[in-house]
Amino acid sequence: MDKPKTILIGMANQSGVVPAIMVKSLLELHKPYSCAFIAVERQRVEKARNAIAMEALKHGVDYLLFVDDDNPIPPDTLEKMIEDDKDIVVATILGRNPGKDGKYPLCAFYSTEIDVDGGKLKLYHNITKFRDKGDLHQVDAGGTGCMLIKRKVLEAMFAKYNKDMFGVIIDQNDTHVLIQFELGAKYCIPKIGINKNNTTLKNETEQNRITKGS
Repeated sequence: MDKPKTILIGMANQSGVVPAIMVKSLLELHKPYSCAFIAVERQRVEKARNAIAMEALKHGVDYLLFVDDDNPIPPDTLEKMIEDDKDIVVATILGRNPGKDGKYPLCAFYSTEIDVDGGKLKLYHNITKFRDKGDLHQVDAGGTGCMLIKRKVLEAMFAKYNKDMFGVIIDQNDTHVLIQFELGAKYCIPKIGINKNNTTLKNETEQNRITKGS
């Protein structure tokens, strides 16, 4: 008999306070599998993410869902992300600060490499137009405000980076905690769109979501 699948929902909560609208969205979240919840308070965000990831590994959950404390999520978020069946799925979330054109950038990134002192340096750029067609878009990095990760990815990350699986990358708009990509994990975007104003992002075909290619 197969072991029932489990999900850990983890929240980095720097203030120690969770808005009522976020609590409401978590209570209303459809949970296709048994879920547990953990919040790490008053820690730097990357330290909180790493502590949550270690708990996920410790308890052997099948999925880790990262959520931010200021990003209420639609009730079908987990269902849609699991349905995509990718190693990593990232919801399309807008950044906190607008660009020079007044528009809020997407917390999803394509990368370019430059030569520095005989080595390669990877630079990340906010995506303004997707390269792929359809509902899922493979990207090079994404923010962790609403991210579903399979256990095998966490295990591979831990094997290479130990307890420092998540680090900080800073762009001109915001600070994002991003997964390490040397392991070949690729992100994509799904039909779930969430932004900092608690509204759903829409495009010509419903919404937009990011996921990692399997």
